[in-house]
Amino acid sequence: MGVIIVDSLNANTEVQQLSPDNIYFFTWVVDCPCGITTETVFVNISDPSVSAGANFIVCDETNSTVLAGEVPAMGSLIQWYSLDPDILISEGETPTPTITGLKVGNNAFVLEVDEGFCGAASRDTVIVTYKLPPVLNDDTFDVAFGATEDVYP
Repeated sequence: MGVIIVDSLNANTEVQQLSPDNIYFFTWVVDCPCGITTETVFVNISDPSVSAGANFIVCDETNSTVLAGEVPAMGSLIQWYSLDPDILISEGETPTPTITGLKVGNNAFVLEVDEGFCGAASRDTVIVTYKLPPVLNDDTFDVAFGATEDVYP
């Protein structure tokens, strides 16, 4: 995989050429007159280029939708958050959670990877604008008997 351990005899050595979407295990072995001790370290290379998807509009009576975030790098965990505590996020640890309880107007949702470990690069926000569908009302016109009337929508 091209990983380079700069100084294998130094416990604080640099490890180079690690890449996102990989999980690494490194084992440190200490061999001394008292015996052999090993310690394994798990390293997950987080990919901070998370995407919550494009902003979009929902116009229906159900006030719910499904978000479309990107799948994170292998080994990374994601979590969706709403800035409104009254909005319900089902399966918020998946890229495509179901959202219910949208409010009329802009609803912001934050997708965070690996608990925000990489700062602002670990988060992306999508805005879902919720609009109620139009309500149709019957039009009524009074037209005198035998007269004509032009009607414009």
